Amino acid sequence: GPHEVLLIGDTIHDKEVADAIGADYVLACHGHVSQWRLEETGASVFENLKGVINWFEGQDNS
Repeated sequence: GPHEVLLIGDTIHDKEVADAIGADYVLACHGHVSQWRLEETGASVFENLKGVINWFEGQDNS
């Protein structure tokens, strides 16, 4: 199902797509959208993909 997917995006549109399909998502600031603009969406925002990986590895994914 959609909650078996983690969409990792770097734009507000990526968040909108995740919302539309019901997927979980996080955003990383390695694109052209500033961190504060991404944070305004209410999404979990990371400075870069390494931050996402570190966060994901700390999750209980069982």
